[in-house]
Amino acid sequence: MERQSLRVPEPTSRILLIGGVVVVLLVALFYGMRGSRPLEGRPAPGFTLSLYDGSETSLNGLRGQVVVLNFWASWCEPCREEAPALERVWRAYRERGVAFVGVNVKDVPKGSSAFIDKFGITYPNGPDPYDRIARAYRVFGYPETYIIDVNGRVQKRYIGAVDETTLRAALDELLSK
Repeated sequence: MERQSLRVPEPTSRILLIGGVVVVLLVALFYGMRGSRPLEGRPAPGFTLSLYDGSETSLNGLRGQVVVLNFWASWCEPCREEAPALERVWRAYRERGVAFVGVNVKDVPKGSSAFIDKFGITYPNGPDPYDRIARAYRVFGYPETYIIDVNGRVQKRYIGAVDETTLRAALDELLSK
């Protein structure tokens, strides 16, 4: 009987093979994440949110309005930076068919109520204690803001603080259609 020997790949071949596998996995992960995120033009995931004032709101209940959906946390510095701008835009656009909803994530009740008080936030806000809404929107970081059109489709997504000028321009564009 002839004995066969196993060929062990040379170190360079092993490195190339491992590197190739890693690249394929990273590309698959990247495209998988992109495909699973709600992107512009796609239907926004539905939600129902219990609000801090004891009432509740839902995306279905807001149908027919442009919705600005903002994910925030009281400990998030960029959230603190954008809060005054969001409130100003809310006050300017609420009579024009625009609804704002704040979704508080990864926070404690004292922190969230202090944040709302400090910045004089008057638009509806509520906690997402189990991150169900944030997961449905595949929220990547905080703050993250979605603009949803009157038909319930995501039109814009902002990762990080959105400034007042950008938000007003996006709303004006949607409202002019």
